[in-house]
Amino acid sequence: MINVALYPFDKITRGLVKFKDLLNFNIYSIVDFVYNIGEDAGANIDGNVLGIPILDDIKKALEHVDLLIINSMNGPFINDTYKKIYKEHRVEERCKEMLDYAAKNGISIVCTHDLDEKTNQWLMQKEIDISTYHKSDEEMESFIEAYRNYESLGNTHKIAIYATNCCLGKYTTQLYALRALKAKGKKVAALITEPVAPLYDQFDADPIRHRLLENPMRYVHYVKSLMKQIEQKGYSYMIYADQQSITGQYFLEEAAANISLLKAYDPDTIFLVVGYDNTNLQNCLDLIRIYCNGKKPTCILLPDCIEVTYGVYETKTPEEIQKRIQELKETFHMEQVVLIRDIEGVLAKF
Repeated sequence: MINVALYPFDKITRGLVKFKDLLNFNIYSIVDFVYNIGEDAGANIDGNVLGIPILDDIKKALEHVDLLIINSMNGPFINDTYKKIYKEHRVEERCKEMLDYAAKNGISIVCTHDLDEKTNQWLMQKEIDISTYHKSDEEMESFIEAYRNYESLGNTHKIAIYATNCCLGKYTTQLYALRALKAKGKKVAALITEPVAPLYDQFDADPIRHRLLENPMRYVHYVKSLMKQIEQKGYSYMIYADQQSITGQYFLEEAAANISLLKAYDPDTIFLVVGYDNTNLQNCLDLIRIYCNGKKPTCILLPDCIEVTYGVYETKTPEEIQKRIQELKETFHMEQVVLIRDIEGVLAKF
């Protein structure tokens, strides 16, 4: 099993650490030039020390590493606050130093996102080779066409994970479900809308890589083709987790794709992840009912901690959790309301 370094210590990296048992590589170290330097990644996430250090020392972090996986070149968000922070810490320069060091020492490099033209030009000048999971428009159209006439047989149980707001744990729920069903010996596939599906050997439904805003309906047809491919390969279950909230889109294209996918995916089982207020909850229930043929969530899922800003999480007390569970059961007449981490119990009946 190869040793991998991850950069930076962001939401995506936290997920890879938390579900490292689903990966076919060993996470040796994590590089970050701003946050959590010197900490153990596992201890930071849930208190369990894993021996995965977060380092800003490039040479030390890449020692004994075969592959460097980067998720971001310029920081977590494009806003003035983080631009200032990342400029003060010389993040772009340090990142380039890291890439240059890796290339000179024979370490392969993968970027989970597509690279911008400025970065590509710098890489060409330095003769640094980075692999991405980019798909051209021609490749996407060819894939859609290949499955256009395939008739669905309905042999694969479709699980959908939606949420009332972003950053509540849809991706985490999906990976918990993937792990739980795999542990039961089920043949299960995940349509992952984060940019890391290939790292889990799963099906890549990342809306950014597939240029959702340029052509929302082509993205829907692409995901529909992925569903047909999964069914054709004989999977018993597929799990799709929406990337944003059903109701909270900023762009008309995102809203159109989300509503279309509600209808196109036609889930057999629905999990709805909610927060600690009722914002958008009734709207989500109504949209699910209207576009999923009168269905309602099988279970409402609740996170035990909430991300309040980049890399900062607020952990809920047992009393807060129990109060919210009771409120959801009484107000929305839901029989099953459980924490995300307890989804395995819900899936025990599958």
